[in-house]
Amino acid sequence: MNQPVEDVLKAISVLYSPQQIPEETTKADQYLQEFMKTKEAWQVIPLLLTSEPTVAFYQQRIYYGAIILKKKVCYNFKEIENFDELFKFILKCLSVYKNQKMITSHLAQSLAALCVQSNSWNDYFPLIIQNLPITDTSNIPVLLLMFSSIAEANKKLPFAKKEYLYSLHDNLIHTSPTILDFIQRSFVLFPGNALDCFNSWIQNLDISISLLNQCQIIQMIFEGIKQKNLRERSSDSFYYFMKKIRSINEKTTDEEVGICINIVQYVLKQLITNISSIVQTTQGDIEDFEWVSDFYCSLGFVLTTYIDKIDSNQFIMYYRLLDQFTCIRSIRNITRITDVVVDLTDFLNETAHENMREKICFALTETFVSMFEHVLRVQTPLIDNGDQEELLDFIDFRKDVISEFVRRSCDIVPCPLLLDTISSICVSTIPNQLDIAEASLFCFRSLARVLSEYKSEMVLSILQSIVKIESTNLHFLHTSVFCVGRYCDWIHNYAPTFAPTALQYILKYINIPELIEPVAISFENMCDGCAVDFIPLIDVISQTFSSVYQQMPQSWKVGGVNGSFSSLINGYCLVLEKQPFEIKLKYIETFIPPLVKSLSQPISPELMTALIRILTSCMMLFLLSLD
Repeated sequence: MNQPVEDVLKAISVLYSPQQIPEETTKADQYLQEFMKTKEAWQVIPLLLTSEPTVAFYQQRIYYGAIILKKKVCYNFKEIENFDELFKFILKCLSVYKNQKMITSHLAQSLAALCVQSNSWNDYFPLIIQNLPITDTSNIPVLLLMFSSIAEANKKLPFAKKEYLYSLHDNLIHTSPTILDFIQRSFVLFPGNALDCFNSWIQNLDISISLLNQCQIIQMIFEGIKQKNLRERSSDSFYYFMKKIRSINEKTTDEEVGICINIVQYVLKQLITNISSIVQTTQGDIEDFEWVSDFYCSLGFVLTTYIDKIDSNQFIMYYRLLDQFTCIRSIRNITRITDVVVDLTDFLNETAHENMREKICFALTETFVSMFEHVLRVQTPLIDNGDQEELLDFIDFRKDVISEFVRRSCDIVPCPLLLDTISSICVSTIPNQLDIAEASLFCFRSLARVLSEYKSEMVLSILQSIVKIESTNLHFLHTSVFCVGRYCDWIHNYAPTFAPTALQYILKYINIPELIEPVAISFENMCDGCAVDFIPLIDVISQTFSSVYQQMPQSWKVGGVNGSFSSLINGYCLVLEKQPFEIKLKYIETFIPPLVKSLSQPISPELMTALIRILTSCMMLFLLSLD
């Protein structure tokens, strides 16, 4: 046995020894990584891959043999002296180790790399079938794995010659009828392997829709979604299939469009008929349900493309069934549903003619009101559960997803119906179900921009109800204060007499450190939108502002663009700016001497920052008034 072989075997034994020494294992791993780069590695590969089962660390030797082989074929291809000899060796190893996926995955990738870089797929494909005959069913998983590897070559082997990759793509398209037929027939015995292989092919190759239809792939996918252990693979397969269906363009033939329409009609009918029973098989397993939800939602992105070719009753039924999905508490589920709703409303707003838009909105109004209420209620149990990281994820989810769903609902449902839903839920859940009441206010807050030009007594009624609620629940108050501040423009335009009441409600919580952010931001919003309405309140606002900065808790943020105190300063200056020059001067003169005096005394860095910012803001306001 020569020295390189001895050194490699020693390194493997050190790595997997029961009595591992960290320093020694690190050295052994580094040695193996460097050895893979040498030409001597080619000599060691066959010795490792033909190890006797009785030797020590047998499995580890084979594993490293496969690893080294893959590295060498991928990155040191020019060192190969005889392509055909290496091809036969890899094929033999695949046959020997076909029941060991950890080994065959590397061997399959090695064979794919060899086929690509030698530009020999057409020559080697018949030999692969000949040496691994499908009459022996134990060969099927290996063949599926190898076909997956060759399909993924464009991504896994970007360093290969471009002309070889182009040639490979054309050759694979040529052999794809045989491969897809093999995948479909393999599903009965090895469904998971078959779906994995199909996913590799549809993602990486431009397979025609007519071929997919001919090989009955969609029927295979539907069988997969019915089985719990195949949900993830089937959902992925369906997503890529529907993506293919949707990507029709000017180059798509009339025949292909017709096939797409037939597939969509078939899929829609199958889902409407079977989805409820499929959901029942998830038996409360949220992760399992999420894959079913992904599957169902993937069709939603296609329906708008073929909306004039499908049964309108089935189209409506799809969304009625989607409504049932909104009852399940899952961030991923609601996110996917929101994506479907966004796609639908984009179609209605940008593509559909007015008559079609009116008909669809009328037909879906009741369903979307129900969906709206479900989404509102289903978010609430997530608020107080989980750790801090989960809470932050939930906050982002509400801001990005729930808000979008609420706003998009307004494109289908008349605003009065949504406002009535919010109002009735909020009123009926206070004070015993503040989590649901808080969720309803969050939805109301999300509608502020949509309703900015919508004059309605119902909006004012909800705002009036909010400011009358007495609560110590910080989650609820955080949302309610933000909510009132968000409607600043609406209040100024349609209910200016309510502005002082709204401001007083916000300032009521100014001394609670946990609420300083919503209070400060809402104060600034109100002063920006309703500054004219606050002219008579300048004395009260000034007194409040003065007392706050003098008693400012150390924990408040005062620096940076998003500092809470910055918002208070900006808001106060916005109101002061609307005053006559004499009034401005009066308050500036009132503030500056105490500020200067405070700065000359020992104070905290936080208060120092606040005082300086107030001073500079007042001076800037004064200078601007001189123009």
